[in-house]
Amino acid sequence: MRDNLRILRHAALVAFQDLQGVYSWRSWIVEWLTRAAGQIVFFVMIRRLVGSTQAVHFLLVGNVVAIAGRSIFLAVPSTVWERYAGTLPLLIAAPASPVVVFLGRSVEWIVDGFVSSVIALALLAPVFDLVLPWPRVLLFLPLMLITCLSVYMLATFFGSLALRLVNGRNLIGITMSTTLLVFCGVNVAMQTMPVVIRTIAQFVPLTHGLLGVRVLLDGSPLARVLEQGAAELGVGLLWGAIAISSFRHFAEGGRRDGSIEFGS
Repeated sequence: MRDNLRILRHAALVAFQDLQGVYSWRSWIVEWLTRAAGQIVFFVMIRRLVGSTQAVHFLLVGNVVAIAGRSIFLAVPSTVWERYAGTLPLLIAAPASPVVVFLGRSVEWIVDGFVSSVIALALLAPVFDLVLPWPRVLLFLPLMLITCLSVYMLATFFGSLALRLVNGRNLIGITMSTTLLVFCGVNVAMQTMPVVIRTIAQFVPLTHGLLGVRVLLDGSPLARVLEQGAAELGVGLLWGAIAISSFRHFAEGGRRDGSIEFGS
């Protein structure tokens, strides 16, 4: 356990070094946060033209939470960076489990997504007259953290697939982050969707986390908030187990047939 935690810590340090290479604080604010907030405002303003205040708040909350998922799915292409760097065979050959490395390899996107959603809610709620009930709104923080971790498990699984389909890494990430918008009740209420989609959505990260945020902000009993938070955590653990199994299968297959080359 101690060795795994040490490996996870070093993998996370590499992840945050990568993030510093992608963004400075100034470029993160100007390039990413402004664009993310602009996307939220775009959907909200469309609804404001044709809908009620309640509908505006529905879209605002949905897109604030969904912004985290969009950021976290950058873990898919960043997982493939190890292949481009030529370090993947070394990770597979090492005595430590590569699963631990890859679980920590892209954690910077969890922080990115979490911070983006928190700032977006704090900035845009007053603009669109969304009341943030105090002090229960503080539960938004652990709910978003659970949601981000859950989405990260799903993104990590698709990252393991992208290691096999290197050229499709960006397509996989963009497609799945967009799928969250469709399945998880971001812009359309879950009860209006077909039964098949509602059933699938129960096993998709973000669904229960978003529902938890919605019931938190509308003043529902805290028991409902905790119920949705627990469901989101359970879905995240499920996808975490699937991701670990996928990485192990990839590593064992590479060791058997030597199919993991140095470079892309």
